[in-house]
Amino acid sequence: MEEKTHYESSPDGKIIFKWFFTKLLLYLIILVFIWFIVGSRIFPGINYAQILPIFIGLTFIILIYLIFLSKTYNYKITDRGIYFNGGILLKEQKFVPFFKITNVVTSQNIIEQLLGISQIGFQTAGTGSNYIPEIIFEGIKEIERPKKIALQLMEKNKK
Repeated sequence: MEEKTHYESSPDGKIIFKWFFTKLLLYLIILVFIWFIVGSRIFPGINYAQILPIFIGLTFIILIYLIFLSKTYNYKITDRGIYFNGGILLKEQKFVPFFKITNVVTSQNIIEQLLGISQIGFQTAGTGSNYIPEIIFEGIKEIERPKKIALQLMEKNKK
């Protein structure tokens, strides 16, 4: 019997703003901190105004990377289980069959609330912690639809 797809999606474009505030800004703060600690000792006479274009360039490069990264993400719910594909530097392909899923968790941090997006996580007993989902769909606009589909298929597969 052929596998039927019940839901397929990619992150909404607003995910870039979430990643900007949760990933990019953190990396830049760490880079600035390292530069002020290490760089000022190695290059004591350097003018910090000269470094600003480097940080702006790095921000732009990382932002472009995040845009392309979001385009690679693909989420799918079939009658067999949950799929995730995505990545540029680190390509990931994950599959979790319904019989292994122990919990479906939806969440929204403050940035996601402002952007109108959510995330849904699929937890399994084998992930080592009840709090870490095996697969996460990020940047979902209409979270109830994939959640409802997944829960219905989980119930169907229990029978």
